[in-house]
Amino acid sequence: MTDDVNDPLEEEVLGEIEVNVEPRIDKLDELGVTVEELSDAIEAALDQEERMLDNMENPDDICPIEEIPVELNGKTYKLEEVAIIEVSGDLEVLF
Repeated sequence: MTDDVNDPLEEEVLGEIEVNVEPRIDKLDELGVTVEELSDAIEAALDQEERMLDNMENPDDICPIEEIPVELNGKTYKLEEVAIIEVSGDLEVLF
């Protein structure tokens, strides 16, 4: 008989969070940027953030998702300037 309650090899399951990013179509139109171009720029920005996180020693230095820099047409914008960001789920795992 095994006792699964205190199994030291059992991984702790953290709650999940969901991030929804909705393009600000009016801003994209103003910038002459397509939704696909925004999507590509967000993907590149998140890849960059992930690389930075891998080398970061102080978690307090983490950039809030709203402020992640996104490059469009040679200019840098905060993500919140070009998209509406909604975070939901078990937000306690973030703190």
